[in-house]
Amino acid sequence: MRKCWLMNVRILNIIILSALMLAACNNSPAVNNSNTTIKIDTLPSTPMKEDKNDLSRFIPEGYVVLDSVSGYLNGDAYKDVLLLLKVNESIDSFQWAKRPLLILTGDENGKLTLLAQNNKVVYSGDSGGMLGDPYQSISIEKGCFTVFHYGGSRWRWEVETTFCYSYTSKNWNLEKEYHHGFFLYVDEDEEKKEDDDKVVTKTAKDFGVIAFEKYDIYAD
Repeated sequence: MRKCWLMNVRILNIIILSALMLAACNNSPAVNNSNTTIKIDTLPSTPMKEDKNDLSRFIPEGYVVLDSVSGYLNGDAYKDVLLLLKVNESIDSFQWAKRPLLILTGDENGKLTLLAQNNKVVYSGDSGGMLGDPYQSISIEKGCFTVFHYGGSRWRWEVETTFCYSYTSKNWNLEKEYHHGFFLYVDEDEEKKEDDDKVVTKTAKDFGVIAFEKYDIYAD
């Protein structure tokens, strides 16, 4: 009687085990007969390299980019960048805040390095009179760069400030200042004067050697 009972228990265990194996087979995913290889780990095996041209590392807290221009500034074969910043508009009185202009030079590895900075090359946002922000643009050409401003109301003015690279000092010096002031219109009953349209151009022969970092557009 005991032997019969043990046999029945063994048969029951075999039936339960068979049922479990069948359930596992039914829940397994379908076999992929294609040649596609499924990659379990899609993450890179090595960390990504730091972006050497990431301009955000040159932007201090509270500032944003107003403009950026790339070109060749120091005579080598590697591209450089001019980065113009302004205070974030969420900060009170941002319009009159100074605007840092940064010179970032590139090397053979594509890495940018801050070489010079001046906060008084570009007018503040409230300096353009009725026309608002006077900043227009920056251009780069053959080791020189020019900052363009335009403002006023009835009396209009434009200012172009040019700096050029010096191989002697390994720096950028003021090359030219161009000022043009003119009336947008003159009433017919007004006598036209010589100063109604005036151009003044100064070069290094007039103001001597002024390094980029020492220049002040607000100075007389």
